[in-house]
Amino acid sequence: MPRPTRHTLWLRPYVRFFSSYPYAFRCLRGLCIQNMRFNESDVPDLLNACDQLQRLCIESCDSGRRSVLRIDAPRSRLVELAFEFCGYVRIELVRVPKLMVVSYDIWMGGSPPVVYGHVPSLRSIDFGCATMNWQPPFVLSNWLSGTRLEIVSLDFHDRTIWVKPEDPKLLQPIFSNLTDLCLSNIFAECDLDWTVYLLEAAPSLKNFFLTVSRHVCGRNDHVDNAERVNVSWEASSGFKHYNLKLLDIGGFEMDCKMMKYMRLVMGCAARLRMICLHNKEPCDDCDAMHLEAPSGSSFPVDEGGKNLIREHLTDGLSSAIEIIFD
Repeated sequence: MPRPTRHTLWLRPYVRFFSSYPYAFRCLRGLCIQNMRFNESDVPDLLNACDQLQRLCIESCDSGRRSVLRIDAPRSRLVELAFEFCGYVRIELVRVPKLMVVSYDIWMGGSPPVVYGHVPSLRSIDFGCATMNWQPPFVLSNWLSGTRLEIVSLDFHDRTIWVKPEDPKLLQPIFSNLTDLCLSNIFAECDLDWTVYLLEAAPSLKNFFLTVSRHVCGRNDHVDNAERVNVSWEASSGFKHYNLKLLDIGGFEMDCKMMKYMRLVMGCAARLRMICLHNKEPCDDCDAMHLEAPSGSSFPVDEGGKNLIREHLTDGLSSAIEIIFD
């Protein structure tokens, strides 16, 4: 978490500057604030001074130890809020009626940092969290209560899964309009079946993007990597999804766990039309480690291997699904 240093500045003088020249800054549409420390009234005053502001990015900022940032801006035109590496234990979006997009990466803490108040226009969240194994997972229905989302992106940063599966019916009011779901950087050893509860909660979902992290570099930097908690979940008997069209998987490798998971999704998604499979992303640090201890990828490189996977995946399934390797 950021702490004040000689490079950390107070935001207040800049807010006064903006307020002193309203005609110069009132048409400002986008603003990024970095390495600043806020007073309680700084953000509301900033939004008043820059009353046309639509996008605000706050990076490496805080208001002191274990501070809370409250944004109460009922008359602002703010559409997008982005937080990166901020030191707040909680961010309260009290009233931001035009807000459509919220992103927060990366956050480390024991509970979700963003509290959603009156944000009736909110449609998209992008949330990245690198938890330790001692931090308890939380249920999405409590965190996102009162929202109606269309796009959700969750990044697990190759660490413990911080989502706790719950009855999909509790999440359906929030995910009923969801069309795009992205789950990124799930650690390679994790069983993926738990993600199906999100499909059950999102009957309108069309595109499902999932990325498995295959990185070996940096894992020794975290003492709890060997103790990452897996997640168990069993899909409801007879569950069918009738709107999912695309399943996109990054970090694909041909192993029993992955193939079993894909067939599970294919069996549930009655109108699935396309599966896109991608190799793991290149990484120089991982390549350097593999030179010392070679570890081959099981991603298919020739048409024979690709066709073999297609046959395994579609065996016994009646629907014609296009399977693409990228």
